[in-house]
Amino acid sequence: MRLLSSPFEPGALAPPWAPARVYAQVGGVFAMIVAAGLAWEWAGVGPSALGHALASGAVHAGLLALGWLLATDAADGWRGPVFRLGTTLVLAALAARLHPLGALVFLLVPGLLVLEARRQPRIGPSGSGARIRRTRWRAS
Repeated sequence: MRLLSSPFEPGALAPPWAPARVYAQVGGVFAMIVAAGLAWEWAGVGPSALGHALASGAVHAGLLALGWLLATDAADGWRGPVFRLGTTLVLAALAARLHPLGALVFLLVPGLLVLEARRQPRIGPSGSGARIRRTRWRAS
């Protein structure tokens, strides 16, 4: 993250934002998945708990995907990690509804997130294994 890796310059210009189109694409895709899950639940076709799980997983996956875009400034190659992380979250939500031990699938998400973050040079250490310089603050 550029914010934490460079010294503060009051006169510097803000970095350009990624195009809003990228955020709209991700938000739109996950909104459609949420709508499909809610429609499944309300229509009563099949187990309604799976429709709720699909919607719940899609909401959380969408939030994680938008966070990924913010952390990487929507750099090229964002689709792969967003797809993998989102799919893992949705499948974990579905597995948790199907079996009591299905919630253990959620344990894959932090590991996958760390694995994907290590592949992205723009994210940097982000506190995992980074050296921390301690300074003493004095009241003046």
